[in-house]
Amino acid sequence: MPTSRFHFAAQLAKTAALGLTLTLALSACQDTVTPTAQLPTDETKRAYTGSVANEEVRRFKNEVWDKLRGSDRCGSCHIPDGAAPTPFVRQDDVNQAHSAALGIVNTEAPEQSLMVTKVAEGHQCWLGSNEGASCAAQLVVYLRNWLYPSSALSSEEVKLEAPTLRTPDTSTLSFPADANSFQTTVWPVLVENCASCHADDAAIPIAPFFAQPNVADIQVAYDAAKPKIDLNSVPSSRIVVRLREEFHNCWSDCASNADELEAEVQRLADVAAALPGDELSLDAIPNSKALYIYDGTVASGGGRVDENLIALYKFDDGEGDTLINDSSGVGSAADLQLQGTEGIDYRWLGGWGIEFLTNRGRALAEPQDSAKLHDMITTSGEYTLEAWLIPGNVTQGADDPSAIISYSAGNNTERNFTLRQRLYNYDYLNRSSETNGNGEQALATLDDDEAVQTTLQHVVATFDPTNGRRLYVNGELKASLAAEAGAHLADWDDSFALMLGNEASGSQPWSGSIRFLGIHSRALTPEQIGFNFDAGVGERYYLLFNIDEELAKGGLDFNEAYIMLEVARFDTYSYLFAEPTFISLDENFQPGDIPAAGIRVAGMRIGLNGKEPAAGQAYVHLDTLIREEDYGPRGQRLSDLGTILAIDGGPERDEFFLTFDILNTEQDGRIYSNPIQPFPPFSGDTASAIGLRTFDEINATMAVLTGVDPKQDAISGPDGTYTLVRQQLPANTNIGGFVSAHQVGVAQLAIEYCHILVEDNALRGTFFPNVDFSATLNTIDVSQWESGVITPLIERFVANDPTSVTQEAQIRTVLRELFSGYGSYPGLRNAQCNSDYQGTCSPTRIAVKASCAALLGSAVTLIQ
Repeated sequence: MPTSRFHFAAQLAKTAALGLTLTLALSACQDTVTPTAQLPTDETKRAYTGSVANEEVRRFKNEVWDKLRGSDRCGSCHIPDGAAPTPFVRQDDVNQAHSAALGIVNTEAPEQSLMVTKVAEGHQCWLGSNEGASCAAQLVVYLRNWLYPSSALSSEEVKLEAPTLRTPDTSTLSFPADANSFQTTVWPVLVENCASCHADDAAIPIAPFFAQPNVADIQVAYDAAKPKIDLNSVPSSRIVVRLREEFHNCWSDCASNADELEAEVQRLADVAAALPGDELSLDAIPNSKALYIYDGTVASGGGRVDENLIALYKFDDGEGDTLINDSSGVGSAADLQLQGTEGIDYRWLGGWGIEFLTNRGRALAEPQDSAKLHDMITTSGEYTLEAWLIPGNVTQGADDPSAIISYSAGNNTERNFTLRQRLYNYDYLNRSSETNGNGEQALATLDDDEAVQTTLQHVVATFDPTNGRRLYVNGELKASLAAEAGAHLADWDDSFALMLGNEASGSQPWSGSIRFLGIHSRALTPEQIGFNFDAGVGERYYLLFNIDEELAKGGLDFNEAYIMLEVARFDTYSYLFAEPTFISLDENFQPGDIPAAGIRVAGMRIGLNGKEPAAGQAYVHLDTLIREEDYGPRGQRLSDLGTILAIDGGPERDEFFLTFDILNTEQDGRIYSNPIQPFPPFSGDTASAIGLRTFDEINATMAVLTGVDPKQDAISGPDGTYTLVRQQLPANTNIGGFVSAHQVGVAQLAIEYCHILVEDNALRGTFFPNVDFSATLNTIDVSQWESGVITPLIERFVANDPTSVTQEAQIRTVLRELFSGYGSYPGLRNAQCNSDYQGTCSPTRIAVKASCAALLGSAVTLIQ
């Protein structure tokens, strides 16, 4: 079938012209050598511990020197005192090797280099005496990757293929929205016979938990059962097939058990069939052909820099699997064994990914399998960790950082590398000649950046001996440690194990999701990192919705005309649709074939299983023209919006199609006899216009207002006040959730900040310049107290807002009464030191601290 190509990456302009596709290994100074897919492992491949002068030399090392220096290649001859001149692979100094190589390389035309032409003539070709041209071609690839680093961008492309045409099936059944029907049909059978395994409180819980025995969990059970039920082909339902054909845990006779469960599924299907719905008559509506998600072209895999991947985890294994497969194909697979209980400690995500839920959930590779990371990274002297993450929260890692990805020992004090989370920060530890065995100091993102967010993020950590360590988030450099430049990795330990979600000790759990992990034996450049960020992640497809028939009704004789949408499994429960694009796959199509007046596309909706879902119709307001001048090599984008649609029958059974209010000359001919009525006016309580500051915002606000450093031990240390009361402070902005415990925590924190403020000579002098702290407290009158203490507090703590004049006056009154007393209360002016107090006590300081804490711990800090 005709195809069209989407070029998502810069092409290798020079190497592509040569048509080089070899992936052969090199050797030297021998007549014949058996090809091998792996680098030699002899002594000449030990970790290089010398200096690397600059980025140019580093590229030479990566692309040429590392690949040729083995004794089974060039390393036994082209070295000092070797059999051949020009020591361009000398082991002791890559900088001198680089200089030697420049003498035999034509940097303007690498294919004309003496190094290449000698091999082409048959000089010690590593592939055999008759393979000189092949050896030379591979050598040109190495030289070009060194001399032209931009060519290292991937040349992979996604090829679009025309799908099979299918008419939408408007008779498809959809699951009832609520679980009531499930509760009276399928659920009782599952609870009675399957709850000993498929419930989260089972002795050995096994996901999915479709047999949750408590009615309170009926929605959980319903959602878990849906992917196992086929309402449109009841005998094909997975829960029925497991009994009838696979004899899975039958409770008596498998055939009769399957019949019993099938009958209940049929009852549920009958309920779904009887539900009222918006029946579509597609004869009256402009529409496309239909597709299942797997009819689409896989969008992932193209447009990435992956040539030096040594471990790759796509997390596409899925429910029930306990292994996360290393799909790199390099060396011995470092598969990760999941630990914990699926559905409780971890769970697989739809659309590829794993989520760690508790401190028992983690994944671990065997040390002998992890050893390939040690071998290949110490050889290259550099590496990259590349991950797509969704942190579960921004509160973890406060006391002990949470380990996301770690290659470490069975304790918390030895590692080769670790990427971890500490509240809003990412930390990166790397063991090298410039650090200790724990990889310290940690490279951390800045507090003010709040780099960690509870959304999908592309996080990349790199190390190389030229630039040291670097951390990138979503393509942007967030932290770097140039002090580690010049370091080597010879001290790495090959007995350590790769793990995700925790340390081997189990004491640094991380909650969150990982959608992709790649470990490269090279440090990716900023351009390559941005390239991989743009490529995205996950299970994504290009769905091509054919509209030839509708265009033909308006006289347009198009072939292979499509509205293309990028569709991804957003999560376990929904699909993400994005980038609607008009495109033709007809190899004879020209943009000039589009009429001068354009092709109008308006009111586009996504159909699902024969219906138009009410929610998720982001393109219903689309109204645009497909025009010759807007059509490019990638077609014409119709909208920049994306939208979410809920999964109905599951990815294997959900059928999609498009409908339109207007498509070219065709219009929606439906008669809406019962138009949608507007919702009645809202009569309930309105949402509050004000909210609470959350725990981190309260702490930051108090620090700014008082000028006190929040990082000091008294505040944020292991026994600091903020550390102790943090979980007691508000976690969300809903003022309706404010409780007395929150106020107690705020008061304790305010007292600590005010205590530090008053006890610090410099801070105190700046904040209260007109207060004589050596004076006897009862000699200070109210007017002095107001000018020296109350006014500075109000000016610093209360916003300078004309509408707050009344509020300010009320605050002054309260603070005056706090000092002078009222009713039977004697007031702060009578404050005295406790006779049992063993330290230095100043009643004046006590009174100022109390006034400060009273205002700092009030609504002026708490409310936003």
